[in-house]
Amino acid sequence: MGKKVRYAAATLGVVPALGMLAQPAAGALAPAHTSKQPAATSRKTVKTVWVSHLQDIAPLASTCTANKEYTLTDSGVHLKFWSKPVGSRTCIGTIEVSYTGPNAKRTGAEIINRFGTFCHATTAGTKITDGCHHVFRRASMRVIGSELNGNNIPFATVSDYFPFITN
Repeated sequence: MGKKVRYAAATLGVVPALGMLAQPAAGALAPAHTSKQPAATSRKTVKTVWVSHLQDIAPLASTCTANKEYTLTDSGVHLKFWSKPVGSRTCIGTIEVSYTGPNAKRTGAEIINRFGTFCHATTAGTKITDGCHHVFRRASMRVIGSELNGNNIPFATVSDYFPFITN
């Protein structure tokens, strides 16, 4: 292509189109480096980012003393626990659960929040006391008391979601 023809083609916007028409050499369609790591000649660095941090999942303190009592009763399950604000988090102290219904097999207590299930305890019979005493993030936090059947499946449950109420 002569100089004048290339100039005319460039002003008309034809050069990019001509490049698309050219056939690539065999193997040119495959990338030169197919692994997820950059090529050895690349100056890029690889960075690992953790989506979830362990400090968000685990309870934030292993001991705390709560002083506000909450009680709830529903379907024969009586839940009593103590709570106390700790900054933007909440301490849950002792959890007591009792059941007065006819099918008492096992009684359970636990705390669930967005990050998991904590202070999970069960016992045979109609009453359990769980000395949890941990500080938790409040995201979707609830304290649960349950009466469980012989297969540990709840059939009577009472729960209190944060912010806690009492009855």
